[in-house]
Amino acid sequence: MMTLVLNLLLSGWLFLSAFVLQHTEASAWNAVAVALAVAAVAFFAFAMPGRPGLRWLIAVLAIWLLAATMLVPHLTLASMVNEVVVAIALALGTFRPPVFPPKMARSHG
Repeated sequence: MMTLVLNLLLSGWLFLSAFVLQHTEASAWNAVAVALAVAAVAFFAFAMPGRPGLRWLIAVLAIWLLAATMLVPHLTLASMVNEVVVAIALALGTFRPPVFPPKMARSHG
């Protein structure tokens, strides 16, 4: 649950930062696309526990965000630093061990 909240907060901030911080058109669209993709993957990962591939898809999105930050021109250093920090935080969040709800105990009777 904590990972879901972290991913949603980071993707929400990334989405908002595309409009709050000065971006080029390309970097703003990239931030919006990655933010929406991370939010969607986070919800799917929460809805379908036990599928670690979804968690690693967020790591791929984080790597993409980091690479695009280096390749796509930005208007300000603040927008670049923001995207690097968000990408690193998303990537580090994928290493957090998943916590699944405990299975219901079956009564033998």
